[in-house]
Amino acid sequence: MLRRVGRKLVTFIPPVRDAYRRGNIVMVHIGRCGSTVLGDLIGQHPQIRWEGEIYQQVFMKRERADTTVRPILDVDPVDEVMQRSNRVLKRFYGFETKFFHLRLFDTDVGSYLEALEQRLGKLRIIHLRRNNTLRKVVSTLAARESGTWHSRKRQDGSAPVVHVDPDSVFVNREAAPLLELLREIDDDYRTMDALLEMRPHLRLTYEEDIQQDPMSAYSKVCEFLGLPHAPVDIHFHPTTPGALPDLVENFDEVQTLLTGTEFEWMLELPPQA
Repeated sequence: MLRRVGRKLVTFIPPVRDAYRRGNIVMVHIGRCGSTVLGDLIGQHPQIRWEGEIYQQVFMKRERADTTVRPILDVDPVDEVMQRSNRVLKRFYGFETKFFHLRLFDTDVGSYLEALEQRLGKLRIIHLRRNNTLRKVVSTLAARESGTWHSRKRQDGSAPVVHVDPDSVFVNREAAPLLELLREIDDDYRTMDALLEMRPHLRLTYEEDIQQDPMSAYSKVCEFLGLPHAPVDIHFHPTTPGALPDLVENFDEVQTLLTGTEFEWMLELPPQA
């Protein structure tokens, strides 16, 4: 009885709730970058309530009425966060968003972070990157082809072979030329780097912190938040671990497009003798 009353006090009396809350976490990423396995690990920590990609429900609801998901102007993305956060009795509340999610709300990441800081407060930012963004594209296409977006068992290398159209690749709910998409992600990364210079943040990369051992990223998150390392289990594994020439049916065409550009290294070709 007393515990139930205490829970209501913390949840519904803002000064009590806010004093109890140590921090609010937003993880910004591009998708297909290890966010699911990391979010699951974070969510297993007893002092954190992790709600993942909270805007997916908004987009899915709109898609039922309009598959194009045009800019959503009648929903305030920060209001969505506030409503969810205010119901939570945990030391930390956390969630995820993608850059293109914010564009669908007709806002930019700078304005969004500023609004979170002003209205939510105690903000801790995690920026999770995938350096090889060509692999993000291939992973997205393979997941759409197979219907398997997340895997709870290790893959045996049997991921579907996909076609990457250099002129029109459908990612992030819209079609764009491959080079244009890769450069848009680069622009998002540079913008985020500038925004984080004066803010409490943690930078992680899929290649360095998750690919070989997701526990490495989890440990860094615990240290960043000043939390003890609670025991957790890895539940998710990569869905497209194979070599790119084996995953992309028109790899030669993609290679021709990227050769000589700043993205050539993403082809992961062996060094020439």
